[in-house]
Amino acid sequence: MRLPLKSPLVAAWLFAVAFLVVAMILVGGATRLTDSGLSITEWKPVTGTLPPLNEAQWVSEFEKYKQIPEYLEINGPAGMTLADLGA
Repeated sequence: MRLPLKSPLVAAWLFAVAFLVVAMILVGGATRLTDSGLSITEWKPVTGTLPPLNEAQWVSEFEKYKQIPEYLEINGPAGMTLADLGA
């Protein structure tokens, strides 16, 4: 079954996709402007899906976090501890 070029389904699909693209741009812009982004020290999309599971892993992640600018400029001077990282 071929849909006509001016099908209402196609139009609805295109408007939905356009709306989602605009929404992603707005959310991304708001995140960037408010400095609300995640502080990712390592990007491991496949193997990094689990959080640290024991104290040694939390300490290791906190040591990595201490090296990024967010900790050095904002959270370090504010006195952030390991307990605050996991909270």
